[in-house]
Amino acid sequence: MVSSINRTIAERLLNEIRIHDINPGGKMVALLGSKGSGKSHFLTRLAHQMVFLHPAKQILQRETVIWRGRSLDYWTWMYEPDFEWEGPEFRRKVYVHFFIDDTPQFINEIGDPIQFPPDALRPYRTVVDLHANLMLGEINVVYEPTKYQMSRAMHDLLIARSCSKPRALEDLEFDPALWWVEFLFYLLQFKKAGFLSVFIDEADEVFPANPSGIRWHLQGLFCDAAKDFRKANISFIFSMHDTTDLDYRLRSKTQYYGYMRGARPKNGSMIPRTTLIMLPIGDVILERDGYGTTNLGKLTERPRVRTLFLTGSGNKSAWEELASDDTHKDEPATLTCPLCGHTWVPRTFAPSRCPNCHARLECEVMDEV
Repeated sequence: MVSSINRTIAERLLNEIRIHDINPGGKMVALLGSKGSGKSHFLTRLAHQMVFLHPAKQILQRETVIWRGRSLDYWTWMYEPDFEWEGPEFRRKVYVHFFIDDTPQFINEIGDPIQFPPDALRPYRTVVDLHANLMLGEINVVYEPTKYQMSRAMHDLLIARSCSKPRALEDLEFDPALWWVEFLFYLLQFKKAGFLSVFIDEADEVFPANPSGIRWHLQGLFCDAAKDFRKANISFIFSMHDTTDLDYRLRSKTQYYGYMRGARPKNGSMIPRTTLIMLPIGDVILERDGYGTTNLGKLTERPRVRTLFLTGSGNKSAWEELASDDTHKDEPATLTCPLCGHTWVPRTFAPSRCPNCHARLECEVMDEV
């Protein structure tokens, strides 16, 4: 049985996470739990409850929310008329942003196409475009480009950090998830007044533990800047299965932790390890300067949205190209003996005899130009 003290602490921590004001600024929150513990449900319920206290008007206003879109996601549930909003004052519109050269197809798990309200789909080309297209006070679902090529500004920052030669990274393609490093870094530099919350489900896809090469430097740039999110009134809320899945440089900057069923508490946690093993699904224990248990309620199960990009793995013709002639370009060349007709793969560039009849082979000598 959960004590009243426990619930009081949970309510205080939950309000600190979802109600922002200019003094403490933005919050960084990590949600941990095993598969099926309710992490995505919790984030979906939490996302539309983000508000901030206007510093001049001293009234609560809806905060702008950015939600990282994934191939299988829950954000379309908020289009349903019977979606479980926390209250009528939290009801919001959902806008979907995607890279202009991508061709997304949105269907549900049953295979039916998603019917979008007018102006819900908003393409972008650069992070500058996306920033300008964000709808203030609403839910902005953002899909990273399926092919990410770094901007000049981010390229120069990365070159300086990694001590590489100028233009060393030009024309390279990076893991598309790393586009979020550039976008969040841009927001930190150029975000206007107001508050903003960024939700990333399965954050280890973007900031995995033990990165190497260029990725190590890119994630390092972001992790170094993450401490300034609070001052810029940017909240960063993310989920993963375990703290060891995430870049250690980001773990140290996380202020709040939420634990769901099957999670392992971080080092130094006040929560007994056995407490989380049989925690009811949907319950979350929030921890910072104390800990308490809460539950935002279960959402009605609906078909999730499945997003396919014709420029990515959702392009069926790209799978068929495996059987095309292009796949045989790198196959070893064969030779055929003009005397006995034997065909074989030579071990040297210009063999002198046929391995079958031992006839001497002659190589045609080309005139020098």
